[in-house]
Amino acid sequence: MTTRKGDPPTAKQAQVLHFVVDYYDEHGYLPTLRFIADRLNIPNIGSVQSHVKALIKRGYLTRNTEGSRYFSLTSEGMEEGRNGNTTK
Repeated sequence: MTTRKGDPPTAKQAQVLHFVVDYYDEHGYLPTLRFIADRLNIPNIGSVQSHVKALIKRGYLTRNTEGSRYFSLTSEGMEEGRNGNTTK
């Protein structure tokens, strides 16, 4: 199955997205991949990076080419992360 923009996130991707949005709402900036892995008990950063890449393909995040953070939230990502909707 091909991942496309607008596809709903998987359960694990939704967990990552909800964590990122909650963290952003509380702190005003995004967590690092390492922090996400530690807090969600994901065994390695590569797994988090795979979830983030899938969320980028789905349009919930965008890839940063500058700065210290790997990704940014889109308006769709903020909405999905706050609403918890995983079906469309």
